[in-house]
Amino acid sequence: DAIDEGSGCSVRLLSADALFSGERLRCVGTVSLDEAARQRDGVAATVRVRHIAQRASPKGVRAAISSVRGSITEQLAGGGEGRALALALVLADKGAAKRLGLDALFSSCGLSHLIAVSGAHLGVLSGSIERFLERCRLPRGVRAACLLASTGAFVVLCGAPASAVRAWIMSAGASASALAGRREHALSALGLAGTVMIAHDPFCVNDLGFALSVATVCALKIYSLYARAAFEAVLPPLPRALARLIGLERGAVRAVASTFVAQAASLPLTVPVFSTISLAAPVANLLIGAPFSAFMIVSLVTGLLSRVPIAGEALLALCDLFGAVLVALARIVSALPMAAVPCSWNAVVLAAAELALASALYLTWPRITRLRALAAAGVAAALIAAWLVPCRFLHPKELAVLDVGQGDAILICDGAASLLVDTGPDRSVVAALGRADIVHLDAVLVTHVHDDHFGGLGYLLASCDVDRVLVGAGAKEPLIAAVEEALPGALLPQIVELRYGDTVETGAFSGRIVSPRAPCDGSENSHSVVMLLSSRSKDAPLTALLTGDAEADVLEELFSRNDAGRVDVLKIGHHGSAVSITPAQAHALAPALALASAGEGNRFGHPSSACVDAIEQAGALVLCTKDVGDIVVRPSARSLSVSYRR
Repeated sequence: DAIDEGSGCSVRLLSADALFSGERLRCVGTVSLDEAARQRDGVAATVRVRHIAQRASPKGVRAAISSVRGSITEQLAGGGEGRALALALVLADKGAAKRLGLDALFSSCGLSHLIAVSGAHLGVLSGSIERFLERCRLPRGVRAACLLASTGAFVVLCGAPASAVRAWIMSAGASASALAGRREHALSALGLAGTVMIAHDPFCVNDLGFALSVATVCALKIYSLYARAAFEAVLPPLPRALARLIGLERGAVRAVASTFVAQAASLPLTVPVFSTISLAAPVANLLIGAPFSAFMIVSLVTGLLSRVPIAGEALLALCDLFGAVLVALARIVSALPMAAVPCSWNAVVLAAAELALASALYLTWPRITRLRALAAAGVAAALIAAWLVPCRFLHPKELAVLDVGQGDAILICDGAASLLVDTGPDRSVVAALGRADIVHLDAVLVTHVHDDHFGGLGYLLASCDVDRVLVGAGAKEPLIAAVEEALPGALLPQIVELRYGDTVETGAFSGRIVSPRAPCDGSENSHSVVMLLSSRSKDAPLTALLTGDAEADVLEELFSRNDAGRVDVLKIGHHGSAVSITPAQAHALAPALALASAGEGNRFGHPSSACVDAIEQAGALVLCTKDVGDIVVRPSARSLSVSYRR
């Protein structure tokens, strides 16, 4: 809609440059209109900034805040992992953490909440300030005012994220109740905070941080003590010789129980967004939760005092050391088997099931006994095993071209064996693996070093166990360099180079590398690793040619060497470009099925009509992921079974 001169509207601004609240920009960018975003977030458009021609600094209070943020950023930016974490905790600036791969690392451990400023961080700060104020022996009203002022200043300093604002309003409500001589009630304070925030900005209900904050706080206030009692009933007591450690034992149980409740409450919100469940979250929070709370205080003090001679340098060194230890612990946890697994459960069904269970528990509130707690733990363990065991060991024999948008990702699995050929351009590969119930990959084969074929590798490694990464001969170093550029600090598994004639075994499937013949750096379409796949099972024969982005010129070389012939399934090269295959080549391959991977509405027009016509004239059925979603092919003794997943 047209906007009258002098009026305004809300837009979402995306920029590679750091921007500060209150700045005025004159910039060149690309404007995109999204009706769904308008209804969901209240923004009229999204502007992707290409060039900032002019920027004016904020004035007044915002200028002072911007100056403090700039000073802290100057001291902490450009440092190591500890300072990157400190920036995330003090200023809610996760840019450095993302560049170092720390965001993905903590996500794989179920610790994303630790590096996103939230109510938990405000609680840690509030507790520390409150203990200090109590020692000052100030009147209760003065202590409350100082506490609200200092925590409010922190919320403003870190950019006022919705979850932190929610926590501050709850704190203000609790303080008002205490001063009025009334009992504090956390759920009433939560209701007050939610009402105030929604009244100010109705679209905040669509903010994931706000939704997660409300859901987890509500669940923790109702169920955390009950869950703690249940865990204490299940766990055996410490021996008498270790009785002095009882405080540690109780703290551990509290951490695990709280993590369990918070994770259960957040699943209906996080699964649709991240398509991942962290099974290692309880262990990670047990090991890292308490030290991270201390690190937050160290980070804040470091940020505020980093310019003080000697003391500032000592604090920065402490921040670096503390952060390095926390990152090392997170890497240990993330290396645990199935620390994180892909998942694409239906959010509505999951939310309905959890709500029904929570309601039944709340209404009945059964008395906790050791026998009941053990029975409940046994049922939970059985349900988890019933989900994980088939996902890990009992996959049917299939070849699936996954819908990952404008990119390639092909899954080959048989029983406990699985191979992924390419990872698509982004996080969508994780959701696709969740739809396929994959929790472990023996290997990932990257056909060549183009973003639409390896761009999802970092997300994949943070969400799924991967034993090896396979690349064509000569492409190992370019792949490592590309991953380091996109995700510095990423821990890659063993990387193995494949040469012409090598085979890759996946259950009953055997894939022979038929191109390229000579080492290459993987930078061109013609460098794509081409694999001729065949099934050794007599009761389920299958032959397939997986081409990556290789086009007609590469296919011609295969025919000249007798490396290609009739196949059952053809993965069309280069998403079905106009030069991916000729009519003569299509007739020579004579596939029953030809499968293309392309994004809906892609600007290249893939798959092209010339490609589709050539293959259809050879008698093949042509299918594309943009039309039907994941394409799953299962061989049998008499035919190929084709199904679709979305």
